Amino acid sequence: MKTKVVQEIRKRQNKEEDTYAVIGVELRNRRIALSRTLNGVAYKTCSVSYLSKIENNKIHPNKAYVREICNKLDLSDDKIEILLKSKELLITTSVLFYEDKKSKITDCYNKSIGFTNYRFRLITFIYHVYNKSLYEANALYVELLALVPSMTDFDLYIFGLFSSIFLFYSYDFSEALEGLRSLNLEQMPKELKILRDQYIFYCNYAMNRIDTLVEYNRALNSLIKYGEYDKIEYLN
Repeated sequence: MKTKVVQEIRKRQNKEEDTYAVIGVELRNRRIALSRTLNGVAYKTCSVSYLSKIENNKIHPNKAYVREICNKLDLSDDKIEILLKSKELLITTSVLFYEDKKSKITDCYNKSIGFTNYRFRLITFIYHVYNKSLYEANALYVELLALVPSMTDFDLYIFGLFSSIFLFYSYDFSEALEGLRSLNLEQMPKELKILRDQYIFYCNYAMNRIDTLVEYNRALNSLIKYGEYDKIEYLN
């Protein structure tokens, strides 16, 4: 049975990256959590209509307005920078998973604390998958599945990769393999391409499939292609 992630990947054409979509969701969630009205937050900064459009991703707002609104919602300058650079933080977390850098992954996770939009939940999900905290990872997996239609292509492929790795650790090898094979990571960092090939091999090996040797060679060639010779031991 195809997972919701695989179905979404196969049916969608394109959903472009839009940093402000993530920011708008975060501002709305935070305003509601603080019991603040649109009028109260917009006062002396912008119109209520303008703020509503920011929250609903109807416009690309002036960054100065975004910063002022963030300040009104008690977001520090450091938190504002993290919010504005959420995509970079997600990429970093994903690459650190491959590099097996536990302390640095924890740093990325700590930076994501306090945010509620799906990209920061995805960073938290990767953190729990890395630590094999499967109970916590499963709760986030269910939450993120419901948010799949709103994800950009970039976020969807990241979720597709790490949800497949989560399924592998949960011994759902067949679903994990189907998810991994649905991913087109041509525009992604090399580390994520290598991870996909590695876990395709791991799934085949776990299920004792007849094409296990073929996938081993594919994963090995992927490491050699990108000069990652020190990672070859991970296949043995």
